Amino acid sequence: MTYQLRALSVFLFVAVMAVCIPGAISETTRAEGNAAGAKNGAENRLLRTVPFLTLRNKTGSDKASEYFGGERDSLHAGICELARTPINSLKSISEKAPFHIPDEIVKLDAITELSVEDFWQRMANAANGQAPVLYLHGFYISFDRGCRRALILKDSLGLEGRFALFSWPSDGAITNYTHDEADLYWSVAPLRGVLSDMVDRFGTGNVNIVAHSLGTRGVMLALVLLAQAQQEHSPLFNQVVLIAPDIDTGIFEQYLPMIRPLVEYDRLCFG
Repeated sequence: MTYQLRALSVFLFVAVMAVCIPGAISETTRAEGNAAGAKNGAENRLLRTVPFLTLRNKTGSDKASEYFGGERDSLHAGICELARTPINSLKSISEKAPFHIPDEIVKLDAITELSVEDFWQRMANAANGQAPVLYLHGFYISFDRGCRRALILKDSLGLEGRFALFSWPSDGAITNYTHDEADLYWSVAPLRGVLSDMVDRFGTGNVNIVAHSLGTRGVMLALVLLAQAQQEHSPLFNQVVLIAPDIDTGIFEQYLPMIRPLVEYDRLCFG
């Protein structure tokens, strides 16, 4: 089987869905958006949530959009609350268009931190036996932007209660590709630990991974580390989906025989 890796200039997600994860939040820190903005037009705002794991530093800011920065840090977990404000004038157009037209404004409204253990317990309760999905963003993505994209992806795939964002410390600056690349490589070992933890918690063959752009390289290398430590031959993951992979084709072909056995047959996919 031949795999063609191609770079895409535009990465579009479609649709948005509601999610409500039951269970009490073990809250340690909460950062909120502008209070006046929260009251203004509240009747039109719809709040949605995205669970997250991140290796980003905490900036000290109380503003949700600036709560996490682009520097490296230990693993943090929590919930992003995002406010969606419909743009009613675009609704009729978006419903008829053959492609996605944004018909709402999505804003990171608040962040609630959880302990990593509480995070996983909350997801296990919400998933209700369904296979969880871990999503990694790509290059040029701040934490704020990553949460907004993750929400749209979660909604479009209908992953209520079983979706989590893994946000590595991208700078969110288009000129900082080399810096992002270094931070991505630094994130591989912690990512490997997260993936291993997910397999232990949710069971062999019950975890899905979706990655975009430079994030796909991190997934590939984390899978290589897992393959090197793998003693059993049964697949660890259900599906691995690499969207617009930022990976050299020749390098990927070298590693493919090593990582292919970790994934259920015919479910290592490219977009």
